[in-house]
Amino acid sequence: PKAPAPAAAVVPALTVTATTPRRVTWSTVVEVPGAIAPWQEASISAQISGYQLTEVLVNVGDQVKKGQVLARINPDLLRADEALLLANYEQADANYKRALALKTNGFISDQNILQLETQVKTTRAQLEAKRLQIRYTDVVAPDDGAISARAATLGTVANTGQELFRLVRQNRLEWRGELSARQLAQIRTGQVVRLTLPNDATAAATVRQTAPTLTADSRLGIAYADIEANSQARAGMYANGRIEIGAASALTVPAEAVVLRDGRAYVFVLGAGEQGANLDRKSTRL
Repeated sequence: PKAPAPAAAVVPALTVTATTPRRVTWSTVVEVPGAIAPWQEASISAQISGYQLTEVLVNVGDQVKKGQVLARINPDLLRADEALLLANYEQADANYKRALALKTNGFISDQNILQLETQVKTTRAQLEAKRLQIRYTDVVAPDDGAISARAATLGTVANTGQELFRLVRQNRLEWRGELSARQLAQIRTGQVVRLTLPNDATAAATVRQTAPTLTADSRLGIAYADIEANSQARAGMYANGRIEIGAASALTVPAEAVVLRDGRAYVFVLGAGEQGANLDRKSTRL
């Protein structure tokens, strides 16, 4: 008789790898979006009105030092007024001294002396005010930082209070994270924030303070975090931040053990005493 044919090998339809969960210390992280903005901006404006800008010495992006001249206003008319007031002051002072000499002989009254003295003081005050205006013809930086905006144009006539430049003070930027009331209660001063910038670069920041109130429209609170110097962050960017608020013990499994279905995550559990290839009918939802 012929020998029986060997049985065909059974190909499994599904293979399963068993693994054992590990208990680790798992960081609790809050992930929130937020805008990047200057810590403080200084508005630099003209302090005198009606005089022409003759020099504009900086542009957007320039680094400046405190006291550095950014623009100059034409001082010629002010210097002419100063010369006139100086002459009036010298004349008033001479008249007052002459009157004091006459008073000793009784040729002038106390009232006239008082009027001449008042004239000297008034003229001197006007002279000091004019010299102060001359100093204001140099528009200077109030602090170290970077010029973020420039409205000054050569030849224009400056007006008092007109903004000529805007300065990012000390080049300091901050991240303003938008947190819910529950998240805001978990944020503490000094916590580190890991920022993911739009260009996929990263930056570190440190929580400086949190807002005392929530916004009325979105019911969100703001966490202010100082961004480290020399990062690639720029004012106006929108960045996602990760804040570690603590750690707890947790069971972990490999990522390939997690099954996503209908928007939920599941982990299958092997029944007691069964082989690794046999799945229990139960599963655990994460």
